[in-house]
Amino acid sequence: MGNRWLRLRALLDSQWNVLVIISLVLALAGGWVTYGAYADPGTTTEERTVSSWSATGDYNHSATVTEENPVAPVGTTLSNRSIYLTEISPVVNGSFTFQYEASEGGNLNLTIEERAVVQSVAGQQGDTTVVWRQSRPLVNRTANAVGPGSTVSVPFSINATEERSRTARMADALGNPPGDTQFAIITTVRFRGTVNNQAVDRTEQYVLPITFERGAYRLNATAATRQFETTESAVVEQQPSTLRALGGPMLLVLALGSACCLGIVSRYGRLTVSDPEREHLRFADDRDELAEWINGMTLPDDIYDRQQIRADSLAELVDFAIDTNNSVIEDSGYYVLHDGMLYTYEPPPIGPDRSHATLTEGTEESVSHDGEGDGETAASND
Repeated sequence: MGNRWLRLRALLDSQWNVLVIISLVLALAGGWVTYGAYADPGTTTEERTVSSWSATGDYNHSATVTEENPVAPVGTTLSNRSIYLTEISPVVNGSFTFQYEASEGGNLNLTIEERAVVQSVAGQQGDTTVVWRQSRPLVNRTANAVGPGSTVSVPFSINATEERSRTARMADALGNPPGDTQFAIITTVRFRGTVNNQAVDRTEQYVLPITFERGAYRLNATAATRQFETTESAVVEQQPSTLRALGGPMLLVLALGSACCLGIVSRYGRLTVSDPEREHLRFADDRDELAEWINGMTLPDDIYDRQQIRADSLAELVDFAIDTNNSVIEDSGYYVLHDGMLYTYEPPPIGPDRSHATLTEGTEESVSHDGEGDGETAASND
C-alpha cells in the first residue's frame, strides 16, 4: 500500500501541470455543454399541422330475390352481403356516398362520375400489364356548396348475369388472350372550392371490385378515407437531451473539483516527493525487476567483519554479482561475497524512523555494520 501511494504521488507530482490543464479543459467543455443546454439550446424548424380534413367514399349495395328458391322468399332484400347468388338475385342495386370533414369548415362543388370497367391484367403482383380494357359510363352527378358532414349519394345498378356474359363475349372476341379478367365500378370524384380557408381542387378515385364465380358474385366494398393536412413551418426551441442536461453540469463540477483538489494538495505539499522517496522508488523498481538474482538468506555475524564496499544502487550490485558469477544475498541489506570482501547495498529509508534497512520490528537490540572490523556484533534476524 505504501509503495502504491508513493508511486501515485510521484505520478501526480510529475504530471501536475498536465492534470491541471486537462481538468481546466474538461471544465470549459462542461461549461460549454451546460451553457448550450440551458442558456442557448438553439432552435429548429418543425412542420406543424394548422388544419386538417378528410374525404370518405363508401359503397352500399343490396340485391332483391326475384326467383323462386328453397332458401329465401321472392321479394327478400339482401343488403351488403359479401356474396350474392346469381340465379335468385342477379341484379345488385347500390349507391356511392361521399362526405368530408374539416376542422375549420369548407364549401365544395362536387362532380361525381361512375363507370363500369372491365379489363384483363397479366403478370404478378407488383409487375402487371393491362392486356385490354373497356369502360362505359353509368351515372354522372354534380353537387354544389357541399359543407362538411353533408353526404352526396350516387346510385348504380348492375345485372351480374349480363355483365358476366358481356365480359365473356369480349374475351372471346379478342381471342381469349392471357390475363385475369377483372370487373369493377370506379367512381371519380372531383371537388373544387375551399376547405379550412384554403383553396382546393382535387380528384379522388374509389373502386368497388365485383368478382364473378360459379353461381355467385362478390362485392368487395370497403370505405376509403383520405386524409389531408395543411402545415406551416415553425421555429421552436430545442430541448436538451438528458446527456447534455445532466452530463454538462456533472462534467463541470467534477473537473473544477479535480482542479481545486490538485491545487490544495500541491499548496500543502501533499504531492511533493522527496529525493529519498524517489530513491526508494528506484530501489523498489530494481527489487521487482531483479528478483530472480536475489536470494534471501541469514548471514553469520563474522561475515560483517570483512572489508565492505558499498554500491550506489541495487542494480549496480546485481550487475556486479552477474559479472562475478555470484548471487545477491538479502539479509538486513543486500550483499555479494567475492574474493573475501563484502559488497553491500543498503536500501534507502522511506520516511522518519521507517528505514527499509532496519531489522524486523520487535528486535530488542539492533547494531549497524560499518564494515571496519571493530568487533561490534550484528544482531541476527528473528
